[in-house]
Amino acid sequence: VVKQVVERIMNSAAFTFDYACMLTVASLIAVGGLATNSAVIVVASMLVSPIMGPVLALTFGATLRNKYMAKLGIYNEILSLAGCVVIGFVVGFGYAWGTNNRNAWPTQEMASRGNPYALADGAFI
Repeated sequence: VVKQVVERIMNSAAFTFDYACMLTVASLIAVGGLATNSAVIVVASMLVSPIMGPVLALTFGATLRNKYMAKLGIYNEILSLAGCVVIGFVVGFGYAWGTNNRNAWPTQEMASRGNPYALADGAFI
């Protein structure tokens, strides 16, 4: 049973073409939610995001003392977060540049996520 669980987690943590596409879609949905000041859309992006795979690999790798699985999880998590930041920056910059609400940023949704207390709370999630 453990072998099947480990195999499934390793498959969900692998950075494949499908993983990259889902990560891109989730990032674009999050950018849309932040740009339009919609918490519902930001939460929807979390439902689409495949980032739970690397988190599970890191957790199970550390628990089972499987260094390869833990390293795969942390590496793909860092790669995923970097990809989300780059996609968010590029699309957000293009959105701000291409629309006439450039001066309305940051939106309330963006500002609430940048609050030090919100960041501290998010670190535990």
